[in-house]
Amino acid sequence: MRTLILILVVLLVFYGMRLLVRRLNAAEEEAAESEPDKQLASPWRAVTIRTGDPACAAARRIEGERFLLNQAPPIPLTDCDVEDCTCTYAHFEDRRSGTERRDAYDLRTGTHRLTDEEKRKGERRGN
Repeated sequence: MRTLILILVVLLVFYGMRLLVRRLNAAEEEAAESEPDKQLASPWRAVTIRTGDPACAAARRIEGERFLLNQAPPIPLTDCDVEDCTCTYAHFEDRRSGTERRDAYDLRTGTHRLTDEEKRKGERRGN
């Protein structure tokens, strides 16, 4: 009889542990789905202010200027004089714009850096 009770206790503990692990895993999955993955997000995400209509002079002055996400001025701007501000943020994955981000002519050395296409044209194919 003691053996039977011991087996039942062990089974109940095992079942309880399995249930607990399942609940913890489900909670972790739910938390992961509700929050964006911060490690995959670029530290260079940026915003620009998209002016509303009407727009204050302060918003027009910085319209189109990109700010890092954590350095963007709050909307409405501090010196906004529009009673009901309708400005919004436009989001970008990168603060920089355009594909060529560096000048092809290096000002420090006075030399011309080759683009990837120029490098491919000059490649040798075995000697």
